[in-house]
Amino acid sequence: GMQLVAHQYPRYFSALANDRVIAANDAQTDPRTREFTELYLKPLNIVSMLDGTLRREGKTCGVLCIEETGLARLWSQEEKNFVASVADLVSQLLIINNLRESEARYRALFDGSGDSVFVVRNQILYDCNQAALAMFGTTREQLLGQTPARFSPEYQPDGQLSSVKATRIMLDALNGATLREEWRHQRLDGAEFDAEVTLNRVTLDGVPCLMASVRDITDRKLAQNALEQSRQQLEHRANHDSLTGLPNRDYLHECAVMRIAHAQFNQRKIAFLLLDLNRFKEVNDTMGHRIGDDLLKLLATRLQSLLETSNAALY
Repeated sequence: GMQLVAHQYPRYFSALANDRVIAANDAQTDPRTREFTELYLKPLNIVSMLDGTLRREGKTCGVLCIEETGLARLWSQEEKNFVASVADLVSQLLIINNLRESEARYRALFDGSGDSVFVVRNQILYDCNQAALAMFGTTREQLLGQTPARFSPEYQPDGQLSSVKATRIMLDALNGATLREEWRHQRLDGAEFDAEVTLNRVTLDGVPCLMASVRDITDRKLAQNALEQSRQQLEHRANHDSLTGLPNRDYLHECAVMRIAHAQFNQRKIAFLLLDLNRFKEVNDTMGHRIGDDLLKLLATRLQSLLETSNAALY
C-alpha cells in the first residue's frame, strides 16, 4: 500500500525517466535507490533491486519491481534483458486494456445516447448508433458508406443544395469549429423532418473524423410555428376590426404618426380621406343589426378591392 510521491524520491524518479531498467546490486547504497533505505529496504531486508519501467506514450506509468532479500545479488545481463522485455510486454498489455476500456466506454455512450449519433470519415457515414437507424428508418447496411446528403432532400429550406452545403459545413468542422446547425433530413421512405445537428472533430485511429449528433426537432418547430401563428393572430386582433377585418382606430393612429414622419422626412405630402355612411342608423333600426353588419362587410370588401393596386391604405 505504499505510495511513492515523486518529489520525495527525486533520484529514483529521475532514474526511472532516463533508464529502461534500474539494476541496483546494493540497493541500500546505490544513489538511485538509497532514498528507500530507512523506510522500505531495511525493514523488509531488501538488499538488491531490479526495476523495469512501464511506459505509455513515452512517459513512465508504472514499475515492474524484482527484489532480493538476504544476500546482495549481482544482476546478470540476461536478467536485465528479461525484466526489460517483461516491462515492455506489460506496458503493451496496459495499453491494450486501456484501449478496450475506452472502446467499451465509447460504445456505451455511443449506443446509449437518445440522440442519433454518427461518425463521419472522409465525408462518408462510417458508424452510427441504434437511435440513428430508428430515426432514419434504415439498416446499418443501407446507411453506412453513404454521404450525409443521401439522407437529405436535394435542397435545404434556405435554397442551398444539400450536397454543397453539407460539404462546406463538414470542412468547417474538420478545421476545428464546433458547429450547431438546423438541417432538413429525409428518411429512407422519403419523409422529411427538421433536426438540430452538432458537429465535433474527433480523431479515430489517427484519422480526423466528425462526431455528429442529430436531434429531431419536429415537435419544437411545430410548437414554435404554433406560437408564432398565435402571436400573429393576437397582434391582428389587436389592430383590426373583428367585423370587417380592416385596420382599426389604434392602428390608424400608429400608422398615421409613422407616415406623417416619413412624408416630412422625404419632403412629401400625405392626405387622409374620411368616409361616412349616410342614414346607416336607419338600416340598423329598420332591417336589424345583422343586415347592417353585412352591409359594412360588403362595403369594406369593395373598398379594399379598389385600393389593392394603389398606394392608399384603408382604415
